[in-house]
Amino acid sequence: MDDSLAFYEPLQPAHGVVDGAPLELLLVLVCQAKALLAETLRLGDELPPALVPGHPAGARFAPVAFDFGYFKEAEAAERRVEASRELSLLDEELRQAHGAASAAVYELLRGVVALHARLAGFLGQLRAGGFLQCNLASLVAGSEGKQLLLEAVAGLGALLLALERRMPGPSRERAIVAHLRHRGGAQAAGPAFNAVVAVAAATGYRPGESRMPPGYPEAYFARLPLPSDAVMAVVSACRTDDVYNQAAHFPAPEHRTAALAAQAAALYLALWFVPQVLHRDAALMRTLVDRHFAETFVVPWAAWWPGMRSDLSVEWRGFAAARSALAGGATPTRARDTAAAYADALPALRAQLRGYLSQGRLKEEYLLEHTPGVFGCLRSANLALRWLLLHTAASNRRLRAAVAAAAPPPEALVLLLLDTAELEFKVRETYHALLAGKAARWRAQLAGAAADVRDMAAFYGALRAMPRATPTADLSAWFQQMEEQIEAMDYRDAAATSARAQQLTAALDDADRFAPPEAALQTRQLLGAIRTHLAHALRIADVRQEVLETLAAVSDFSYGWGLLDAHVPRLQAEVRANPGSVRSVRCMLDKLQRALGGALGRLRQARSPELPAAARAYSRSLLGFSRRLLQVVPEAVAELLGELAALPSRGLVPAPARVDRAALRDMALPELRAAAAALAARVAAYADGVRALERTFTGDMSLVPDGLLRGGLTRHLARRIAAAAGATLPRFPHAPPPLALPLLGDAGRGGLARVFSGTAAFGSDIAGRGDLCERLGQMQARLAAVRDALEGAQDLLDLPALATWEAELRRLVSVNLEAELRRFERLPACDPGAARPSDAAAAAACAGAADSRLYGPPLTFIGRLAGELLRLSDPVRTQYPPLLVGWFDSAGAEVLGSGAFQALTAALGTAGVAGLDRLLEARARQVLAAMLAYLRSELQAGWSAALADLGGACKAGDLEGDPARYAEAARASARQLPPLMGALAALGQTLLLRARLAGELRDHCRLDADAAVSGTLAAANAAALCQVGLGAARGQGGEAHPGAEVLPESPSSPLAEELAPLLDGAGYSAPFEKVYLEVAPLPRLPEALFLVAFAGRDCYAYNRQLATLERAARRAPDAGAIAAGMAALLRQFHPAYTDALLQLLGQCGRTFLRAATGAVAQSVAATGIEVGLPQVVGQLAAFTDELGRFGAAPPNAVLRHTPALLANTWLSLLS
Repeated sequence: MDDSLAFYEPLQPAHGVVDGAPLELLLVLVCQAKALLAETLRLGDELPPALVPGHPAGARFAPVAFDFGYFKEAEAAERRVEASRELSLLDEELRQAHGAASAAVYELLRGVVALHARLAGFLGQLRAGGFLQCNLASLVAGSEGKQLLLEAVAGLGALLLALERRMPGPSRERAIVAHLRHRGGAQAAGPAFNAVVAVAAATGYRPGESRMPPGYPEAYFARLPLPSDAVMAVVSACRTDDVYNQAAHFPAPEHRTAALAAQAAALYLALWFVPQVLHRDAALMRTLVDRHFAETFVVPWAAWWPGMRSDLSVEWRGFAAARSALAGGATPTRARDTAAAYADALPALRAQLRGYLSQGRLKEEYLLEHTPGVFGCLRSANLALRWLLLHTAASNRRLRAAVAAAAPPPEALVLLLLDTAELEFKVRETYHALLAGKAARWRAQLAGAAADVRDMAAFYGALRAMPRATPTADLSAWFQQMEEQIEAMDYRDAAATSARAQQLTAALDDADRFAPPEAALQTRQLLGAIRTHLAHALRIADVRQEVLETLAAVSDFSYGWGLLDAHVPRLQAEVRANPGSVRSVRCMLDKLQRALGGALGRLRQARSPELPAAARAYSRSLLGFSRRLLQVVPEAVAELLGELAALPSRGLVPAPARVDRAALRDMALPELRAAAAALAARVAAYADGVRALERTFTGDMSLVPDGLLRGGLTRHLARRIAAAAGATLPRFPHAPPPLALPLLGDAGRGGLARVFSGTAAFGSDIAGRGDLCERLGQMQARLAAVRDALEGAQDLLDLPALATWEAELRRLVSVNLEAELRRFERLPACDPGAARPSDAAAAAACAGAADSRLYGPPLTFIGRLAGELLRLSDPVRTQYPPLLVGWFDSAGAEVLGSGAFQALTAALGTAGVAGLDRLLEARARQVLAAMLAYLRSELQAGWSAALADLGGACKAGDLEGDPARYAEAARASARQLPPLMGALAALGQTLLLRARLAGELRDHCRLDADAAVSGTLAAANAAALCQVGLGAARGQGGEAHPGAEVLPESPSSPLAEELAPLLDGAGYSAPFEKVYLEVAPLPRLPEALFLVAFAGRDCYAYNRQLATLERAARRAPDAGAIAAGMAALLRQFHPAYTDALLQLLGQCGRTFLRAATGAVAQSVAATGIEVGLPQVVGQLAAFTDELGRFGAAPPNAVLRHTPALLANTWLSLLS
């Protein structure tokens, strides 16, 4: 049984006088009151602001949130709401948002009215003799009936006061009217609704104010009156009796107020139903005050609502008899003297507590021997805590100031509370263990005593055989009889066992005194051991359940709810200063949790179905307080980890495995290592304290201390990582290119042309090329220090450091990435031509947003990193030789290479690299969408005709003898081609960066992950590609051509869809072969791309050493980037587009080749002049080879349109 239920006696008729039926009915009523109180707590916390007059958040609902004035003009109010559309919408919002809360308040008040009706009906039936052998006098004569009747009356009073304090009258009125208007029209008639309205009506009382309205609260309690004879019966019982039989737990006369605290609170609540006693019965009030309130004027009624209290000097100010009776005790002088007495006793009390709590002192043997002293110390400490905590929070300003002037400082109260809670916890745990093993311990002590007595008998038997033994030495038979007596002892017969033990102890003393000289030395040790066994057995027999019941009564802390909120900063300061105090805080929370016994005890006793809901309501309050208090633990641990992370910057380095003797002194660093050890010890102390915490809360809500520590540390890690990123990557000095590109609706064709046509040139003046590596190195050093500190403390914290670090880094990257990707969400990446005419919303979305801030600088460090990578890999100012896997300037110096990407991986890990990859993928999608929008706009503006002429001429056959037609087409497209080349280069640059990031991820996967992971992913990727390839081969039986309105469906693979995120994370993605957009047919795309390749014939020269095209014109974009972008663009369309482009390139090469080897060239050669083959043929072939590098021109496709001789010997055509 729970210790907090100890004073609840079994529901049995007392000596056959009282029938059991009234007790059962009273218990049901008490449980109903307890459940309604818990519901009041829940609804008070969740009351919507719309129902609270004057609340800023609910001010806009004021025109439709009516009070009881609504009943006087209901029709006019409804017409006013219906006549205004704005008020009608507001009223509907009030109904939908807060209708459930209004209904809950109405049901609560209806429950209070029903409880009063049932209680009044029970008392009336009791008065009329409706119960067999039971009337009011006989009910109050029994202990159970007296308790339950007092609790039923006090429970109704507690409900009325709780409604006033947690749900003031104006809020109740608005809730009732809202429920009536929106849901309860049929409930507006009848006495039940009238009673609810009467209870809900405002009284004029305002919570927190010390001045009471006239006639309050007797007029309020008069709304639900109870028979005065029944109330006076319980008042009279409190006058003379110890209702809850608590005097046994507080034997000292000075503890009488604490012993009667529970019935004093119930008496205070019951007296409101008989206000005539408070007004006029001075004699009775004097007796009641002297008995219950002589030493206290702040009364907690925590058995009904933990934390609720009333200041009698304020509450009884308007009642003459009560005020006069209280006048002698509730004075500033008396309050100051009492506070000073407790303050003077506090140092000695704390010293006594610390003495009991000293290491290794409070063992079972010591506790059994010093139980009276320990319990006396606990009584004194709890009495001091109770009086000081309650009266320093008094509502009367004068009395509160007098108490504060003499009371000890709040910090001393906090320390006293922690020490008291810890001692109570240890005593309770020890007694629980003693009770659980009482029988075994009893048998062990008796067995030890019997064995020693048996040895004594054997010793004296042997002594008798000695020739010079004295006659008194023959005691063996006597000790054998004693052994039988010891074995017959039974701890269940406490009186007989105690008497027998005393007799045996006296006999042993006599045996020791009259032992023969020759046996004295040998027997004294055995006799002492027997006496010790018997004494310990007696103490074990004295271990009873009543001891725990006394401890529960003495340690009651239900009054502390709410009072400790003001002491949370002091408790947290103590935890910061002393990590070991976390265990004391754990004990204090256990002490608070046990305070729920009074509020939930009757519900448990009756096995009420309302118990879970009530426990949940109280647990929620305790859980919130516990979380606020314990939040200091992860904060303190995080600060210590921050100090550990800062030690390397002061010179502390890990000790190597082997150190030269000469360098040993330099490597010792005793001061720094001592500081690190001290910090680690404090971390371990916090961790041990958190591990000692348990799930101790009632109901289905609990606090997971380990989860609290983990959650706090992860938040700290997130802050440290974000701080490191913000400090090292705040903003690069050089402006990056925009991440998101405007669509046609924002920029127009001219704007897009300006975006894709830069003014930069290929050179060596690229500033800030070393800043990226330097900043990434600084960031990596900062993050490494934090990670190393966490890994060093992971065993102390029982925390998987690396997994936690990776998770938080991944989460931080994800949060920053989502912030950057939101701008792309507002600029949807789609092809305007792909939207069906009926899909107006999609077409409007593809038009783009008109927010220029979307194209501004990056928002987060991940965006700034991506911007810096784009700036350093500018396709106009740098060149990307595929064999060197980096970006170089015109002087051949590296601008962005492996070092930068390795530094990026070291700083941000795979999570950061994968995040950058996702951001660049979004940018690639945007570049594609913008480029397609530009192409479609130019085609619609007239460029399509010029491309159609070129396409028609090419379809007619090779332009033999007329290669100038290509140059004419390029000159006709001179305005459109530079932006298109820039867009292709921007797309290719983005995808080249993605490919480089994928390489970093792939290398990391191969080196750091299990070898099977990399191999399995590669094999699965190959299998998925094979499956897609087979599907594509089966699905391409029909002809398709550029401009076809219906394109064959792309082959799909369930395996590929599931593998995609894994492959992207491991670097096995193929950025040049990915389909980024769903596009509509674009008939003249091959001709446009061909002109891009043809127009750049004079801008590039082939570098045989690097096997790539390098630029000859300084303002031309990188040919590799253009080829990469063109390959990706073609991948978005049907393979027929690629085939058409290769056909145009092959046809152009054949045309120039035939022109150079025709009749004219032969006649010129006949004159002796050497005729060279045109270099343009080699340039186009080199560009085709660049396309093949990125997968857009496979050899078999090239050979279909280019002679094998040319395809194999084009290098010879280049100078």
